[in-house]
Amino acid sequence: MPTALSFARFSCTTLAATCLLLTSIAFAHIKNEATQFPDIEFSEARFDIVVLVGAGIIPETPVFEPDKALSMQELASWVALAKGLRKGGETPDVDALAELALQQGFVDTLAGSASNADINRLFFDGQLNVEDPDGTPTKAEAASLIAARLESPVGSTLLSNRGLAVAAGGEITEVTTREGHHGNAYVITVGGTTHEMDTHGRVANGPTDLLQWQGKNIRRAFVRGNGEH
Repeated sequence: MPTALSFARFSCTTLAATCLLLTSIAFAHIKNEATQFPDIEFSEARFDIVVLVGAGIIPETPVFEPDKALSMQELASWVALAKGLRKGGETPDVDALAELALQQGFVDTLAGSASNADINRLFFDGQLNVEDPDGTPTKAEAASLIAARLESPVGSTLLSNRGLAVAAGGEITEVTTREGHHGNAYVITVGGTTHEMDTHGRVANGPTDLLQWQGKNIRRAFVRGNGEH
C-alpha cells in the first residue's frame, strides 16, 4: 500500500531550482507559490511560506503581506494552528485562532509586535540561538526562521505536533495517477517507495500538475504520521 507523502521540497533537475511539494488527492486542490497567496510570488521566503501553510502552521488567508511586521495577534494565530487548537482550512477566522492561543495561555497578550524571541519560545521552547532576539521580524522573515528549523532536532517536536515527520528525499522515478476517494490522486515513487499524495497539495517552483515532476529530485520531504495511507 502506498504511503502518504505530506510535502516535499525538490531540487529541479531541469530548472536548476528548488521545489516544494505537499500532498494532494484532488488535483484542483494543489497550489504553488503563485496561487497560494497573490502577494508572495516574488518574496524570497515564498517557499518557506508555502511549507508552513502545508504543515498547518500559517493560516490560509486571502493575502500574506510578507513585508509587514509580525504582530502578536498574527503570531498567536500561527501558534493556535501549530498547537492543534483548531484546524485552519481556507480563510480561517484568524482573530478566533489568536483568541484561542490567548485563552490557552500560550501568549499573554495580542497587542503589539512579536519578536524573534517570541517565535523561539512559542515554537522551539527557547532552544534556538536567534539573532536580534528583541527585534520584530517581517512575516516573511518569521516564516523563514521557523521553516529553516523544521528538519533540525529542535524542529522535530513541532513537526510531531502537526502529525508530520521528515522523509527521505531523492529522485522521483515515477508519477502516476489513480482514482481516489475525492477525485484523481497522484502517486509518486521516490527511492523505491510509493507515496500517494494527500489532500490539499502544495508545490513550489514547479507546476501544479505533478505528472511534470518525474525526474526531479526531492530536497526536503515530510510524511504524515508513520507514513501509512
